[in-house]
Amino acid sequence: WNWAQTSLNVASGIIVYNITSNTNFSSSASVDTLITGMSVVPQAGTYSIWYNAANTGTGSGQQLDCTIYNGAAAVADSPRSNLSTSGTHIFQNSTQTTSQFNGTNACSVRVNANGNSMTVGARSLLMIRTGT
Repeated sequence: WNWAQTSLNVASGIIVYNITSNTNFSSSASVDTLITGMSVVPQAGTYSIWYNAANTGTGSGQQLDCTIYNGAAAVADSPRSNLSTSGTHIFQNSTQTTSQFNGTNACSVRVNANGNSMTVGARSLLMIRTGT
């Protein structure tokens, strides 16, 4: 797999983390599963967080989910779902939220294929610190 992580400390105190990957990640798990490379431990502060990915699911009637995590806990307003209506389903999965990090908890993105087949392709996780 390949992924890139960049962070930028600007004189104004703004901190940005941008993680990207183009390597496919596949799962058929029925639990939230960490996407390879989609995790970072940010400096303490409040962050606005955006996640976006190109995905493929197979089969009809599949629910495919993504969620942003703060440490071991899902951020309550971040879960998003897509429902495959027929055959192979190509879709964009994205979510956003704001969350306070303590400097030791990781921010991560996890997917749940609900026992179906899901491949996450090109993806990005962007975090911008909006407060201390």
